[in-house]
Amino acid sequence: MSVDRLRTSAKGKDSTRDVFTALAHPARRQILVSIVRHGGSMPAGEIARSFNQSWPTTTRHLKILEGAGLLRLERSGRSRIYRIHRPQFDAVGDWLRLVQPSGHEVAIVTIRWAKGSGVVQPPANPVDPESLVGPEWAEWYRLTPVQRWQESEKLWQTFTELGGSLDPEPDTQSPFFDAGAPGQRAPHGRPGVRVVRRGGV
Repeated sequence: MSVDRLRTSAKGKDSTRDVFTALAHPARRQILVSIVRHGGSMPAGEIARSFNQSWPTTTRHLKILEGAGLLRLERSGRSRIYRIHRPQFDAVGDWLRLVQPSGHEVAIVTIRWAKGSGVVQPPANPVDPESLVGPEWAEWYRLTPVQRWQESEKLWQTFTELGGSLDPEPDTQSPFFDAGAPGQRAPHGRPGVRVVRRGGV
């Protein structure tokens, strides 16, 4: 599933906001991690017993995760089993790779924090993000590099807790990949990578 596919849900609406809203709540992230640790699926009753929350609260979290495409509900008789929906996580991993700060940006932020300023100075002539990108990206570009790094770290931690990893092989599907150019690097300076599940492609 590509990054573009992440933006469109089965109902044809933009699902990017739904996915990141679902991942923003710690209880929902914990539910996902618990399901992954149980082999990728769990009965609803077992999920509810695993957490110190009321059944209506747990049900609401499960519906949000299902609505974002992160879980799939399967009914088997009277049982309701929730399964991790892997393609949506693959798309999240692709998106995280796009926005992960470069080593240079992290180094600048780290040096400024080490020197005690703790502040990344805004540019002298700031550009309005809406003039460059759509509204879904404008909010991201309003963040300072430190805030972007912190948000990326939170998302990356959730992604790896859910079983994601990076394969060091080149991403031959990337628009920046050219098989005829040996040693070519992507414009952002990092080699292409492919998101895979642990234990297999």
